Amino acid sequence: MEVCVTIGKTLCDLESQGFVVKHFKDYKKLVRHSQYVCRGCGRTARRKRNLCKPKRLYPEIKSGK
Repeated sequence: MEVCVTIGKTLCDLESQGFVVKHFKDYKKLVRHSQYVCRGCGRTARRKRNLCKPKRLYPEIKSGK
């Protein structure tokens, strides 16, 4: 079984290495329920650390307590 390492890499880095084609199931986990969009390339991701220039898609929900 091949181990997939994505720590410290953006989706742009992963794409240049053929990650989407080779590890499509893992890619889907990174983009499912996206919360951020990259202002550079337009990709979306669940976590901002996976994008080069992340911007939150939706405002943060703050508790009013």
